[in-house]
Amino acid sequence: MQVNSKQLRARLSYYLDKLESGQEITIIRRSYVIGKLIPAGYQKQDNPEKSIDPAPKGVVFRQYRLADLEPVKHLHEQALRAADTYIETEEAKSRERDLDNIEGYYLNTGGEFLVGELDGTIVAMGGFRMSEKPDQAELKRMRVHPDLQGRGIGSQLISLLEDKARQLNYQTLVLDTTTKLTTARKFYESHGYQETHRGKDGPFTFIFYRKEL
Repeated sequence: MQVNSKQLRARLSYYLDKLESGQEITIIRRSYVIGKLIPAGYQKQDNPEKSIDPAPKGVVFRQYRLADLEPVKHLHEQALRAADTYIETEEAKSRERDLDNIEGYYLNTGGEFLVGELDGTIVAMGGFRMSEKPDQAELKRMRVHPDLQGRGIGSQLISLLEDKARQLNYQTLVLDTTTKLTTARKFYESHGYQETHRGKDGPFTFIFYRKEL
């Protein structure tokens, strides 16, 4: 994307959103290219004057792109197989149709979907979408590569998603996980999510959580 310096000054917020979504911006002044803005991934900053590493082990977070489709689906399956919760049936696959259309299911409907890259490989993912209530979003598809779990990557990811949900004026995040995923349950509870109820679906018992933002 090209933009002249006057347009950049006048609509800075608009072009920053474009940069955050993954677009490179070339800045033109008096018919000359004077610089480029290149996406660097999500970097949470406690001090605006000081950048911090996006995540342990060099993981950089950014918004999902169409080219990420197959790596995201592969990571999803890897994580479920490692937790012994992967079910290869048509019914199970029908519940994962959101992964075939992440733009339509998350990005274009008031939600967000992030991936975490390490040396060019997607090793983390997660997103949220609007729930039945307009001020409530549902956290979905939180996955970290099995070999990298327990190293703070999931904490970085959920923090970024919560920040984005607040920016989009959501007041509550909800999610569910199975009783079998003990580590996931401890993870969510350690980040302030409180159990609201339980329910049965096929061979699994699900626990439903809620957090006020």
